[in-house]
Amino acid sequence: VILGRVTVAAVRDGEGRSIYGLAMVEDITQQKQTELALIEERALLRTLIDNIPDYIYVKDRDSRFITGNAAVAEVMGAASVEELVGKTDFDFYPEPLASRYFADDQQVITSQQPIIGKEEPLIDPLDQQKTLLTTKVPLRDETNEVVGLVGIGRDITPRKQIENEKNRLLDMLKQQQEELRALTVRLADLQEAEREELARVLHDRVGQNLSALGFNLNYISTQLADFPGDTQPVQTRLSDSLNLVEETTDHIRDVMAELRPPMLDDYGLVEALDWYANRLASWAGFAITIHGEAYSPRLPIAIENTLFRIAQEALTNAAKHAQAS
Repeated sequence: VILGRVTVAAVRDGEGRSIYGLAMVEDITQQKQTELALIEERALLRTLIDNIPDYIYVKDRDSRFITGNAAVAEVMGAASVEELVGKTDFDFYPEPLASRYFADDQQVITSQQPIIGKEEPLIDPLDQQKTLLTTKVPLRDETNEVVGLVGIGRDITPRKQIENEKNRLLDMLKQQQEELRALTVRLADLQEAEREELARVLHDRVGQNLSALGFNLNYISTQLADFPGDTQPVQTRLSDSLNLVEETTDHIRDVMAELRPPMLDDYGLVEALDWYANRLASWAGFAITIHGEAYSPRLPIAIENTLFRIAQEALTNAAKHAQAS
């Protein structure tokens, strides 16, 4: 089948009478096939963009809609795409929101530079708040002049809701961590206060009583020397008791030192660590060397306490579990 365009003209004589006709036939088969192909491509393109969930639209230099897809018409509350043509965002959105869109449009047109992946708010016809990820690029004609813009927006509301919930949970976790850190500090302070109080009680009461008991036993032992008869069995018991008192006193001093090292209060962290390392090395069977110089001025007592306890626990674990040589 060949399609043609026919042009017919009449040939007239000198008196203007038609004597015969001329006909010219132009083969337009290729032209028609091209036009039909373009119509089919446009129909296919329209089908594609109308079935894409993203919001696609074209605007002129004054931000008036030239065309769009079904999704953008629906989200703007228009009955059809045709209803958008010639209108602007001000016809569909509140003035503050429409002004933001218009400003972005004009930025793209005047700067001739695209806006890529910008998050924007949106209010749908049901007054629901949404978040769009919008890209706008300049639209150029055959002379490369910017005549408008092409925009595409994607609804990322579910993703933003997930991000917001994640951020909320992270903030809650951060707050709980801060509260836990503060509680841990408070607990450490209470433990140090309890250790200090217990050490004071052991020194003021138990330690003094043991000293008095040792003094009394020594006095009795001295007096027994003037008694007649065999006092050796009593002297032996007294000697054992004195040894027991002395041993108990040493244990009490060790406990007081563990609870609250006097070196830490009197001389600071480095001296206290050196003192503890020497005590631990004496029964652990391996050498411990402390390197460091005293801070001047000294660190706050809470920090010194914490650092000392960390080192104490680490050294104790090494002695008990590491089989260090």
